[in-house]
Amino acid sequence: MKLGILFFALDDSPATFYRLLQPAQKLDAQKLVTVGVLTPKDDSEDKRKAMELSDVLVFHQCAGPNMADQFDKLKRIGKKIVIDLNDDIFNLSPFSPHYKKLGTKEAVVFDQEGKAVKLWEDGVNIDLEKNKIGLEEQRQVLGAVDLITTTTSYLAKEVYSEFNRTAVLPDMVDCEVWKPLKVSYPENYFRLGWRGGFSHYEDLMNVKPAISNVVNKFSDVKLIMSGWAPNAFTYDMPKDRLETYPFFGSVAWPWHAMALGLNAAFYPWKNIAFNKGKNNLSWIEWSAAGVPGVYPALAPYSDDVKHGETGMLALSNEGFAENLSQLIKDRKLRRKIAWQAREEVEKNWDINKHITRWKEAYQSCQSTRSPDPKPASVDSLMAMN
Repeated sequence: MKLGILFFALDDSPATFYRLLQPAQKLDAQKLVTVGVLTPKDDSEDKRKAMELSDVLVFHQCAGPNMADQFDKLKRIGKKIVIDLNDDIFNLSPFSPHYKKLGTKEAVVFDQEGKAVKLWEDGVNIDLEKNKIGLEEQRQVLGAVDLITTTTSYLAKEVYSEFNRTAVLPDMVDCEVWKPLKVSYPENYFRLGWRGGFSHYEDLMNVKPAISNVVNKFSDVKLIMSGWAPNAFTYDMPKDRLETYPFFGSVAWPWHAMALGLNAAFYPWKNIAFNKGKNNLSWIEWSAAGVPGVYPALAPYSDDVKHGETGMLALSNEGFAENLSQLIKDRKLRRKIAWQAREEVEKNWDINKHITRWKEAYQSCQSTRSPDPKPASVDSLMAMN
């Protein structure tokens, strides 16, 4: 009998798509396991039946004050539990959407005039003591599961290995969907793009001087911002050469990204603890779309991107400005990088070719013994509701 895997897709975030929905789809398409997906729309009876029929339950992120006890009950009736984490929850950026619940320090930022602004103030918009208790609960949850899956070796070895067994399941793309399309726009601009959300505010502001330099230096460059475009980053850039888009949703994202018609992309990182847990997904996506780009000269980008061959690497503002200028001026270099990067993604980052890694990781849970296994009980199963 095939292994039964049940994925709990409880929101529509990009992480849920890449970490749960896409693997579920590919495992099912290749008939490697029996797959189920639960969403907030499913009623209690659907949840009960799905959990009864599944061997391994996969969750993204920890949640709920009693989750450790609930997981223990499920393990006692023979269910295996996997928690997937794609961030370092113990070193969150104050700009992360999860900071309100998991942040443990107040935070102050400076606006574009240099004035200090309290981003998080204890007792006003964050409860630090409650969050510290919450983080301790997260540690208990991590110790109660059978396996923790992560996106990178750093997260697996340096952050989560102290709590439990870990396995690295990298973010990958579907190369049957992502294609190096040629999209033309009526205006004859060089389209330079970035994509991301709120948690990348520090990264964007860290490289703002470089991007302003490039946009002002090349009058034919148009800046394309997808997902989020903070005013602090764009306020002094020519409005007729600025194009912004909201978050399009994970399922539609590949088509939106390809339709942007970018000539080059950039994706900066600030050298902070939070970013050590990030992965190279931006390079994978843009490379799959045939778009050359400039990325941070930090792991894991520096581990996977070959400078001048599958992308450009930079860390300082000078480096980003110089490498972007080179891509803008050198069409032959752009084409070479785009072709070689796409080839690299097809080989090593196409989930269609590597989905067996997910099956092997979930199968490994079967080798872990649940304490005092008992016959499945509907009441115990429904303790998860």
